[in-house]
Amino acid sequence: MSDDRTDDRPVALPSGPLPTVEPGTVWGGKIQVLDELAPGGMSHIVRAADVALKRELVLKVLPAPRDEISQEQLARFIEEAQLTAQLEHPNVVPVHDVGVDPEGRPYFAMKYVRGQSLKEIIDKRRRGDPETIAAFGARRLLDVFMQVCQAIEYAHARGVVHRDLKPANIMVGDFGEVLVMDWGVAKLMGDPDASEGTAAPQAPASSLTSDIRTARTGKEALATQAGTVIGTPAYMSPEQARALPVDERSDLYSLGVILYEILCGEPPFDDDSAVVVLERLLRDPPRRPSEIDPSTPLALEALALRLLEKDPSRRSLTLPQVRQHVRDHLEGFGRSYQTGSLWSNALWGLGALSLFAFLVWYLTGESIAVLFALAPATVFNAVGWFLLILAFGTPLWAQVVALGVAPERDRFGAPTAQESFVARYLARRSFATVLAPVSQLVFLGEIVALAVARTPERGLSAVDVERLSADLRAQWGQSLIVIIIFLFAYLYCLSSEVRFARRLDRYQALVARPSWEAVWPFFLIFLLLFTIGTTHVLDWVLAKRGDLDAFLQQHVLAPSLDLVDIGKTLVFQGTFLTVVVLIAVVLAFPLPEVVAAMRLPFQRADEATVRERARYFVRSVAIFRVFRIAWLYGGAAIGALTAVTVLSSPQADPLVGQVLYILGPSLIGFVGYALVRRQVRRFLRHSPAVERVIAREVEEFRTELARTTVERLKGAGWHLRLGQLFIPFVCTAIYLLFTESGLHERAVEELVMPVSSQDWLLILPYALLVPLLLTRDAVQIWLLERRLNRG
Repeated sequence: MSDDRTDDRPVALPSGPLPTVEPGTVWGGKIQVLDELAPGGMSHIVRAADVALKRELVLKVLPAPRDEISQEQLARFIEEAQLTAQLEHPNVVPVHDVGVDPEGRPYFAMKYVRGQSLKEIIDKRRRGDPETIAAFGARRLLDVFMQVCQAIEYAHARGVVHRDLKPANIMVGDFGEVLVMDWGVAKLMGDPDASEGTAAPQAPASSLTSDIRTARTGKEALATQAGTVIGTPAYMSPEQARALPVDERSDLYSLGVILYEILCGEPPFDDDSAVVVLERLLRDPPRRPSEIDPSTPLALEALALRLLEKDPSRRSLTLPQVRQHVRDHLEGFGRSYQTGSLWSNALWGLGALSLFAFLVWYLTGESIAVLFALAPATVFNAVGWFLLILAFGTPLWAQVVALGVAPERDRFGAPTAQESFVARYLARRSFATVLAPVSQLVFLGEIVALAVARTPERGLSAVDVERLSADLRAQWGQSLIVIIIFLFAYLYCLSSEVRFARRLDRYQALVARPSWEAVWPFFLIFLLLFTIGTTHVLDWVLAKRGDLDAFLQQHVLAPSLDLVDIGKTLVFQGTFLTVVVLIAVVLAFPLPEVVAAMRLPFQRADEATVRERARYFVRSVAIFRVFRIAWLYGGAAIGALTAVTVLSSPQADPLVGQVLYILGPSLIGFVGYALVRRQVRRFLRHSPAVERVIAREVEEFRTELARTTVERLKGAGWHLRLGQLFIPFVCTAIYLLFTESGLHERAVEELVMPVSSQDWLLILPYALLVPLLLTRDAVQIWLLERRLNRG
């Protein structure tokens, strides 16, 4: 344990060579000196043995008797012993005794740690020592760093600032012990040195006052003089280098230097001259660690650079946050540190569209362009309902605000009001995307209503039944296309919502998924099977002159059904669904985060663990919720695509085969959804602490969203409110231009699907949208303010 401090302490050192410590001598009949470990400029480090307790010790001995050193030096030495002894923490070296050796030199005894300093470890790694590299990989060094953070967090809680944190003052034992040493220049908060009375004022990070009392406490004559620089240049904070007042944030800077050195093997500012180091420290920004070592994780690089901010107010992280950030990285969690460019976002969207196009082509045999051109009326109507549902929750001009969110943000800061507002908008957009296709059921009801209205008193003729069956298949096929588009759009919007949540590190909106999300896919598959069954009943009505048993054998039961082919198809559909689910989840979350979340059911969830790792549990539950949504809607989408093929060629397979083809992927999706849901519910049922944390976080999140939404709505400009009124008219104009182009007719002719719709149904959502947009902001402000006042 060497004392290689290069600071300039305001003490008078004795002249001439330092006296040595004689091995083998016994001091006071209780301490036997064994050997000297490291002579230093300020003291000796001696290995000794406690004669009575038979344990090894380390002695820190001043180089001269008491009457030959200054009163300030003696007081500071005694203060170091007293302060260290009062910091009783597993990561602070214990002090066992204090006394004077036979030559009158003061000493204090500490625990002897067999090991090496972090400085020695980093130096050996830099030289490529294979044993050190094998024993101290990146994960082990980060564990050492977190233990140092625990020690400093405890010291700060006791009102102590170390002021000389560096790898040389961190001992790593052979059995995993990590001890912070050398508290000789530590500052007791609330007991400022004389220098702080004349330096430029700085706002402290904390108003804590130390409860530790030492020989120098309250003695102004023993305080460090103004303008004195204390510490090691390469590791001291800028305010410490300027001899300004320091607080906890100075230690945060030193921790940032240590983390920086762990990441890339060297401190941010290093030179043989201390003056050059100080000049660079005060003037230059540090290089990114990834520029020195390209393998540096971006998450830890961002943390190190944040701790190395020259302005103390920018070092606003707490030590629990620092430890949590490092732990998140080790467990595979972390925010999105790579800012998504316009090109990367475009490629991400193109990849999702390509996957959808391939699925459409494989299951229907048609290109995606034909499907999009097939049903402009139903798409136009569904978009109208989407806008209407969206406008009930957020204004349509929120999309403009979302586009204006800066790509760069404070990765460690709380979400801004604008970001919270956009998060609410994205959640509402997902909600509107999944509910909008429900409006397609109106068109099916319209066909049935028209058929009933046109039915003569003598009943339906064969021609009427045939027309009704064809119209039902055609309209349901077109509605299915719109539903499928919106199902995949929902998965895409959900992925966008997740990506934005990762930027903010806020997952509450994903955790609090509403219970209705499971209703629509179940209802959709039920309607599909009901419609196909109805069309077969209509076919039998047309053929009622024939034998019912023969009809059932030929069109329903199908004893000659190729079960092997159906099995192959179901295996492929299940495999494809699994791939779709994995892609959807990995597009939303990085793979390491998904793997880390899979460990959730096996994690301890007691009160202490949940308090320490609340974000881990919230994020893991959010990933499971997204997983089950992907299973549910992915299965429903593949089943619906299969139904499009079935409806376009009703005689291709008997009813049993059609049901199996449609129900297969849906059931696989339902099973995946049920298993994931059951796993999470069972975990939460046995983890009430996690349930309470999630409920509290969700409630706080909703209150915050309500507050920021009110602020944003009140501050919206008239141009935004007026601009959203043009949206329904623009959508109508686009629809008219598209239908007049002839693309719609060509698509219909290609798939031989007639169109049946009423103009008033198409325009209804847009007619309702205009008055809603005129009144919604004022009404929503009133409702949200009432909720906030009640809260």
